[in-house]
Amino acid sequence: MNLCPTAVSTADGHVLRVGTAHADPSALPGQHAAAASSVDSPAWLDGAGQVLTPVEAAQRLGVARSRIYALVRQGQLDDVGGETLRVTAASVERRLAARPPTGEPIGALGAWAILALASHDAAFRTHVAGRLSDSDRSRAKIRLEERSLIHLAPRLRARAVVRHFDASGEALVALMEDPRGVLAGASAARRLDWPVPDGDWPVELYIAETDLVELMETQALELADDGQGDLVLRAVPEPWPFPPHMRVVPDVVAALDLVEVVPADLAALGRAQLEELAPGVEPSWQRRPQRRRPLRPVVPSGRHASRSRQLLQGGVNDQVWDDQAERDACGLVALLFVAGTAQRRTAVSEALRVSPGRLERACAFLRASPPHGLLLVEDADHLELASAPDCTAVVERFLDIPSPEPLSQAALDVLSIVAYEQPVTRADISHIRGTDSSGVIDTLLARGLIADDPRFGGRGRPSFLVTTAAFLQLLGLGSLAELPPRPTVSV
Repeated sequence: MNLCPTAVSTADGHVLRVGTAHADPSALPGQHAAAASSVDSPAWLDGAGQVLTPVEAAQRLGVARSRIYALVRQGQLDDVGGETLRVTAASVERRLAARPPTGEPIGALGAWAILALASHDAAFRTHVAGRLSDSDRSRAKIRLEERSLIHLAPRLRARAVVRHFDASGEALVALMEDPRGVLAGASAARRLDWPVPDGDWPVELYIAETDLVELMETQALELADDGQGDLVLRAVPEPWPFPPHMRVVPDVVAALDLVEVVPADLAALGRAQLEELAPGVEPSWQRRPQRRRPLRPVVPSGRHASRSRQLLQGGVNDQVWDDQAERDACGLVALLFVAGTAQRRTAVSEALRVSPGRLERACAFLRASPPHGLLLVEDADHLELASAPDCTAVVERFLDIPSPEPLSQAALDVLSIVAYEQPVTRADISHIRGTDSSGVIDTLLARGLIADDPRFGGRGRPSFLVTTAAFLQLLGLGSLAELPPRPTVSV
């Protein structure tokens, strides 16, 4: 007995191939030959929905194509056989049905992936993305596309474990100044200039779960019996989701913190902020403006004709160019020029009266077409204008600043290791280079190009090294995301 596909007509007129039926080759030789040949033909494989290609199955499940091959090897998807891989639609539907039901809590890593994808903070989004696998990034994107941020918010509580403590005033001040903590909830809302209701709200911080016991011991913290203490610590399991220099959580995380608290007025503020942020969410790890560059006349006219001609000749990237972004970028440059110092993104958005999404597109425009002689520096949640790298000699000559000594090859090696591996310890650097690097590290610390970040260190543990804003200015970079790709070494 041999196997061949059978077809069944459904009530709506579709034809589904639902398995196999036995055919006797001695009784039906002609029909069996036709059926056997049809198994290998593309027309049968692309038929009315029984089998799917790996690409189609990946799109249906919202995963990478490599994941389809892994599921076939694990026996969770059914392969119909043949020279090329094809899986049955029934096994794909079975896999979809096995997904967690709507409302089930999402794990800590998945929750931070969703929050990073929904955030307009590029540094936060890039930091979290670097700690996710391709499947984790794809899963977060699918979840935000299928369900809104408001719908997913109740499922994100597993991102941290919340504990309430009684603490002295000295301990509260010390914790707020501790670089290992990131302000959250009402504490972050005050820093973000939200209309926080009057009240004696507790200090809220995100901390790494590995630092919780040490903080409790050093600050003599006691768990609050009534759950209404002076301090709220949100312990986050590894990996740590916040960039090294972040001291206040992004607005989407602060809004979610407020939504989950007991006081009704704080929860109402959090819901209002979350509803305001939700429409601007773009479920994409690589943010691009939705509008394409409109066509312009060959001979520009108007007040900004010369500027328009320069933009056309410079070949500004279509993905970051549109009329609104250009106008917002002009206002951003003027504001930062007058301010003279780094400004928070939230303050800039409020001053320009633009949404965080529009501010991000204006920054993308300036990255693609920076003002002559200037550079937009994006350090964590701050924006600043600096002189362009090719104008360094002119500026130093005007300010009578002696040119810094060039870095040695050893210093460049160490700086590269810190830039790509941060946070990294001194021992790791010496191990990678195969020689003691203490002297080179001290030189870079003295020049302010790297710094010790105590967030990742602690009592009895080595400190970790990270790059500084001076490092970005030295290389003429706007952010760490602009570093060239890590070189691959073939073994």
